[in-house]
Amino acid sequence: MCPTDGMEQPILNHFKGDAFFYTSLGANFDFEFIEQSEIWNLICEQRIEMLVFVTAMNNVFYNHALDKNTNLDFIVNEQLVKPNYMYKDLNHSEVFFSNNYLIVAQHLKNQKQRLLSTSFLGNRLQEEKILVDAYVYQHEKMIFTNYLEIEKTGHFLNNISSN
Repeated sequence: MCPTDGMEQPILNHFKGDAFFYTSLGANFDFEFIEQSEIWNLICEQRIEMLVFVTAMNNVFYNHALDKNTNLDFIVNEQLVKPNYMYKDLNHSEVFFSNNYLIVAQHLKNQKQRLLSTSFLGNRLQEEKILVDAYVYQHEKMIFTNYLEIEKTGHFLNNISSN
């Protein structure tokens, strides 16, 4: 979860049970061994059954990812402009609205894959069958949507003619 999004209350309202927050700018986490170990200890102590990446559609980092004037002061900005976050069709200005959907979905997908591929925490999550998922909060609708649905929406919007 990105601290710039102010997501604590919407998360508490939407998701059932207790919520524990681990935040990072732009939801771009660094999974060093110490953090992995601390997260695993919390999962065991609290009997956590699900880990969820959450970010907001209007997150400042996603909104500026395609802006040529973006200042790359933050690691997350640098990550979001790397080619593995981009689709070949994201450079067309007429589909900019769909670009934001695709960037957000791809970023969450990459973060989920990065977590699950970590040798310590990822292995334990998979061994214990702890669900790892990702959701995008849409402030204007006040809803959480799974990142896969956000990706589908981005592809759908990308295929609509701007005329």
